[in-house]
Amino acid sequence: MPNQFLSLARDGVVEALDATPDFWDGLMSGRIRIDGWLVSLIELDGAFDHSERHVAGEEIVILREGGPVDLSLDEPGGPRIVRLTRDDPVCIVPRNVWHMGRSEASATLVFITPAGGTDHRPVSEHP
Repeated sequence: MPNQFLSLARDGVVEALDATPDFWDGLMSGRIRIDGWLVSLIELDGAFDHSERHVAGEEIVILREGGPVDLSLDEPGGPRIVRLTRDDPVCIVPRNVWHMGRSEASATLVFITPAGGTDHRPVSEHP
């Protein structure tokens, strides 16, 4: 299953976005504009290739199938691992918290991310 993306606008309009190879570059450069939330259905096999944080709001991460998936949150009080499993499939990532994920087995995740203000950094900088 290929990755899939939807724009969920503040006015309630939903638009399917093309999952082209340059999708993320278009989003980060502003060529693709979203006024609301980005809903992403992503296949993960291994680890994120970056760490990220969202300054515009909290992100919801849902394990749809597979896993388990460990989300590493670099919180102000210290690092915390949240394990997403079939029995406990949801995590709310707080605003401005650097995070990344790792799966032990192939997993499909749903991300509901506030548009705008996402920062990235190399995995090597994540505790």
